[in-house]
Amino acid sequence: MNLFSDKACYPRHVTQYLFSSLGGSTRGRSVQTSSSTTLLKECSFELYQSVTDLPDTWTDFAQSRNSFLDIPFLTALEKSPPIGVENRYVLLKRKNRVVGVVLLQLIEYRLKETLKNLAPEEVKTWRQRLSYRVASVMNFRLLVVGNLLLSGEHAFLFDESLLSRSQGIDLLLESLPKIRRQIEIENGYRLSGVLVKDLEEPLLANQRKGLMHQVTFQPNMSMDLPKDWKSKADYLADLQSKYRVRARRAFKKAKDIQIREWTLEEIQNNKEQLHNLYQAVADKATFNMLHLGVDYLPTMKQELADSFRFFGYENRTGELLGFCTLIQNGEAYDAHFLGLEDTSNKAYQLYLNMLFDMLGQAINRSDITSIVFGRTALEIKSSIGALPQDMYCYIKHFNPVFNLVIGWLIRKYDPVEEWLPRHPFKTPQLEVADRF
Repeated sequence: MNLFSDKACYPRHVTQYLFSSLGGSTRGRSVQTSSSTTLLKECSFELYQSVTDLPDTWTDFAQSRNSFLDIPFLTALEKSPPIGVENRYVLLKRKNRVVGVVLLQLIEYRLKETLKNLAPEEVKTWRQRLSYRVASVMNFRLLVVGNLLLSGEHAFLFDESLLSRSQGIDLLLESLPKIRRQIEIENGYRLSGVLVKDLEEPLLANQRKGLMHQVTFQPNMSMDLPKDWKSKADYLADLQSKYRVRARRAFKKAKDIQIREWTLEEIQNNKEQLHNLYQAVADKATFNMLHLGVDYLPTMKQELADSFRFFGYENRTGELLGFCTLIQNGEAYDAHFLGLEDTSNKAYQLYLNMLFDMLGQAINRSDITSIVFGRTALEIKSSIGALPQDMYCYIKHFNPVFNLVIGWLIRKYDPVEEWLPRHPFKTPQLEVADRF
């Protein structure tokens, strides 16, 4: 039975699914089409626990196509992973030839710990008490196809000369039950569910096996850079008057702020303070699955070198007020983690200035054609010209009964943010640039 939906489960579908689940274990069981069966017979996989064990084939796939699947970035994640996150690496093979690479992450996810608005002292009404009790028992060991630290499709790469993207996803989905069993044997515990994260296109009908829910998170905000932008002044000239005035007002507020790119030694020597600034931002989020360790930023700089750019913001007396980071991925800059406190943000419009500064860094580089801002603070990013790109996520709990409500629970505890898209440019065509 297929049921991929953002909507509530229909009773008829639920009944069919429950009866079908009684016929045998759901572990590794899926409905196959004739095409998928053929692919499954021909394919195999190799599972690796450490990036140091990966063969050269992995580098051959990733090096020039996706920096977030390349060895330096994966090495940094393995050396300083987010708390409770482990990476696994899969080589997909077809007729004993490597046709794809896949990044998996394992996370022990405790809902109560990720919800900032459900602290015990804030639970007062019966609805809050119910939500708190439900959240308290929602503890999962998730298998994630993708990267929880990034926004965008960074889970896999396929040999496009041998199979299409759709065929590659077929191979991946068909291999997942066996991959799951091997991970459970190696780790000595059972996984609770699987999350397929941030697909650029929705799964096809024949790939939607079982009661897997399509869930909607915030869109990924990104911006293509027109070729005639050579400096931030060119960007400002293309803004409507009110948005240009707003930008210059923000620049004026931050005129006494010194922005400086930091070295590895500076990041290492100030890592505790940097972590506190990052934590000040993370603590404001109502829903946060990840917690970075104190060594995450210096490790990124150490492994990625010039591809990881760190900008510190200091006042006249040299006091550090905040920081932002960029990672180069081919011809794109990805805005990565940042840190700042409310007082500095309000006094200097620090966050807005950081967005303008990261955009300016991208414009100044002839080898950068776009910038990815991620999926938070959508409206302010829209106001500087970023556009939303919907990403498709799918989740399945391996307990068939609990799986019936997992989609609803996610939408309840992580509701979609309401926001108003802005249109800051004089010419509407600039909003799509060279995207289409």
